[in-house]
Amino acid sequence: MYDNLKETLRIKMKGKCVAVTVPVTGIQERILALLNEEVSEKIKNSLEEEAKKMKEESLYSMILVSVRSGYSDEVIEAAEKAGAKGGSVIRGRRCGTEAMVHFLGISMQEEQDFVMIIVPKTKKRAIMESIGESCGLRTEACGMTISVPVDEVLGMEE
Repeated sequence: MYDNLKETLRIKMKGKCVAVTVPVTGIQERILALLNEEVSEKIKNSLEEEAKKMKEESLYSMILVSVRSGYSDEVIEAAEKAGAKGGSVIRGRRCGTEAMVHFLGISMQEEQDFVMIIVPKTKKRAIMESIGESCGLRTEACGMTISVPVDEVLGMEE
């Protein structure tokens, strides 16, 4: 699959794009219920093993940041300051419960920027801290940051 992507999308060319695969670490119970018990159990066991393996062996992480619309450039700048090479932005809006709105002190319906940044696992903590300082929940950006392990990466600028 990656060879085909490299050729078709010219991913090896600097600045073109980055492709990643992330492990599935959960599945909706209703989907599992549609399968027979043996298959369902195999899937559950496989997901648990894969999650454990990824945590130990993954070389990269994907940092996911949700900030108020217009703050994505600040997120990227903070990440680059700590060693990241860039990121991708998706526009959207937050959705949630009233309890979450009161807890976080944010509007769930406001427009959001979602920033995805692929980073070496060794730089993840410093980059997340830099983003948190510049664009965290207690800033005008009102950002929330998480990270997930990445299985394979293609097209990353080292």
